[in-house]
Amino acid sequence: GPLSVEAVDWKYPATQVYDTPRDYEIVCQYPDNIQTSISSQHQLGTKWIGDEGWVYVNRGKLTASDTRLVAKDFERGKERLFASPGHMQNFLDCVRSRDTCVAPAEIAHRSITPGYLGYVSHQLGKKLDWDAKNLAITGNPAAHKLLKRDYRSGWQVAGF
Repeated sequence: GPLSVEAVDWKYPATQVYDTPRDYEIVCQYPDNIQTSISSQHQLGTKWIGDEGWVYVNRGKLTASDTRLVAKDFERGKERLFASPGHMQNFLDCVRSRDTCVAPAEIAHRSITPGYLGYVSHQLGKKLDWDAKNLAITGNPAAHKLLKRDYRSGWQVAGF
């Protein structure tokens, strides 16, 4: 998980229809001086940049700085990734088969953590320090309380 998270320059639409920012950025600092940014200004997907170039992936789209890396005859090595029919179908298939999902709960949890922390950072207008091992905002009890509050009270699924 990140060491720190900060919401930067969130702008909301001039409507009462929804309360989600139209423009946003969440800057995350990770160990080994790695920084990431989640932003409405970025192209959707993920771009991995290495010493010898980059690879960009977005749900069915794969491009690279060197087109040989994405050629059909490129020898990709022995490692193979799981081919998923989509997260929802994969989840249902794995419920039946008891196989591990392509995105298990721990991965999903770790993937959304920066978003939750970004929300709290924006609400309080402060950069937050995060203890990933203990799943806690450190040095800011008000922020930790906001993170842990019940956002769904008052809602229920009909018939339950």
